[in-house]
Amino acid sequence: NRSAGYVHPEWGWRTAATDEGDAATSVAQAAELWEQGIDAIVAPLREAGIPVVIIAAVPEMPEFTDQRSLFSQAFGSRPYEVPRKQSIEDRRPALDAEESVATRHPGTLIFDPIPVMCPTETCFSAVDGVLRYQDETHLTVDGSVLLAPGIQGILGKALTVGP
Repeated sequence: NRSAGYVHPEWGWRTAATDEGDAATSVAQAAELWEQGIDAIVAPLREAGIPVVIIAAVPEMPEFTDQRSLFSQAFGSRPYEVPRKQSIEDRRPALDAEESVATRHPGTLIFDPIPVMCPTETCFSAVDGVLRYQDETHLTVDGSVLLAPGIQGILGKALTVGP
């Protein structure tokens, strides 16, 4: 799973970078770089008639969430919850860029994990004692399995896309 953080340099970690290797300094610049990077991958695939599925970012948790790892045993961890609205806003610049690329290249589909990961107004890192996240942005196997039916559906749809 990738992170909406790639388009948020203000979050203080890895973000989109220029060809010279300089990190983006604004959300607008990072989103533009993200769009250019996605387009550079999608365009030749679609020109070759290959359908493309972009999987949008999962909701981000505020901190490390896996309570079973050695890391969490040493430093602590707890389940988190994030408002769905915040998750949508956090990834909006990246999703806008991805949707723009998909619009330019028909046959490019986008799978949105938020309806599955946040079926209510809240996104949870664990539900009924079952961890969905192993850290802020990476799903556990249990979390990933929740996405399987939707991904299977969109892959089936992608197979019907023409060149």
